[in-house]
Amino acid sequence: MQQSEYMAMMQGDDGTLGSTELIAAYEQGIDDLRSAVAGMTPEQVLARPVPGKWSTVECVGHLADTEIFFTDRIVRTIAMDRPLLMSADENLYIERLGYQSFNLDEQLALFTALRRHAVRILRMQPPEAWSRTAVHSDSGLLTLRQLVLQAVRHLRHHLPFLAEKRAALGVEHLVESWDSRSSQLAFCFVRTSDFDQLAEWNHQLIRDEGHRNRMTVPELGERMRGWLELDYRAVVFELAGIPVAYALFREQPDEIYLRQLFVVRERRRQGIGRRAIELLRTKVWPTNKRLTVEVLTANTAAVAFWRSVGYVDTSLTLEILPPS
Repeated sequence: MQQSEYMAMMQGDDGTLGSTELIAAYEQGIDDLRSAVAGMTPEQVLARPVPGKWSTVECVGHLADTEIFFTDRIVRTIAMDRPLLMSADENLYIERLGYQSFNLDEQLALFTALRRHAVRILRMQPPEAWSRTAVHSDSGLLTLRQLVLQAVRHLRHHLPFLAEKRAALGVEHLVESWDSRSSQLAFCFVRTSDFDQLAEWNHQLIRDEGHRNRMTVPELGERMRGWLELDYRAVVFELAGIPVAYALFREQPDEIYLRQLFVVRERRRQGIGRRAIELLRTKVWPTNKRLTVEVLTANTAAVAFWRSVGYVDTSLTLEILPPS
């Protein structure tokens, strides 16, 4: 593939993702990269098991260095009017900077910090900001959307190469996946550092359910942090590397309490919720515990869904609210 064709593929805007989904895909890259190298020894990350290709630490070093100017481009396009963005020759970087001597953990920390910095800024932007433009020295006029898409695609371009090195070294992947009707639903456990994205989804879930909870996204984020730091666990589900759902649950001695299950709006009515429950029951949850979930009686669609995946009615909560 010619360089011009590669850049067109990386920077093209196909319009398939809204801004919320694009930010989620961009942030998900943090976990994707960490999962790609998880469990590898210092010797393995330095090895070059595929002839003529970079080592794992060289690949991650390239991703972290590239992220420096991806982040700079994104931030300057937001802050300035049509800034000039200079191209870079990746081969000169690896040749002159000595990636093979880099520390893998430091490179992962750098990549993570840069993406989290940009994510916080992107989440603050109004819809019209995504049309802001910059002038790339090689590609010409680019929008903010295209710059974020390029960062997402660049990482995804390199993940198969990291997987190739793992396979050549015989290192197993730590993330489970499940196939159904030619669509792969993958999952991974999230860390407390991911609570911002979960809080945004939780806010959408509350509105979709018609719940009277009026907590803001930051308040929900703090609540989510508290839950995950104590006894709750969260699982994010992906299709083709893009987050599409999450589940939040608490395991007790004789019970698995599922507090939240959320599927992004554009992916609903495609069987993802049902498949997520099946994956939790077969891959995550022990089979010897009672499963419970709470649902608003007015949310008839949710009641029907939970019954369809095997839950049965066992109780009804009644209430009298105080005068307003």
